[in-house]
Amino acid sequence: MRASEEVKKSGTRVFGVALFAFLALSGICGGWGILNLKHAVCSRGWPQAKGEILSSELKGQSRGKDRTRYYTRILYRYTVNNTDYESGKVGFHDAMSTDRKYVKGIVERYPKGKEVTVFYHPKKPGLAVLEPGLTVTIGILGPFIFGIAFLCIALCKIMPQFMRERREAESQSHTGYAQ
Repeated sequence: MRASEEVKKSGTRVFGVALFAFLALSGICGGWGILNLKHAVCSRGWPQAKGEILSSELKGQSRGKDRTRYYTRILYRYTVNNTDYESGKVGFHDAMSTDRKYVKGIVERYPKGKEVTVFYHPKKPGLAVLEPGLTVTIGILGPFIFGIAFLCIALCKIMPQFMRERREAESQSHTGYAQ
């Protein structure tokens, strides 16, 4: 087999692996998005428990000059079937934003020591939220967006190249170039 044929065969393998990786990533992201969406929708009907806010903070993370992303650090404790749990999940929405006032509002709703109602997953009590339901934000849409992006890259960029490389390799083997 000539060196150029070996390089083409190797290139076809690389594109095949890349295609598989991008399709797998799109499936993982899409599956994660569907699971988050399912939990968000179902959480309104989840059982409830009394809880207490253990800590509540507004944090900021600098993202370059004059750009800060704010997020919450809210920790609460609740009890289900005589087992104590702790969680920091406010809801199935973003608690991160460049809008400090928005994030501060979330923190102010949950001051340290406040008694709260916690909605917990009936089969996985460690999964809980303070604000059940679906709010369409990047936290819900993000995995779908990434999944679609990976799928588009796989189908529009990698797959055509993979198929082209494969056809060229097959045509060379049929025309007698491969020895």
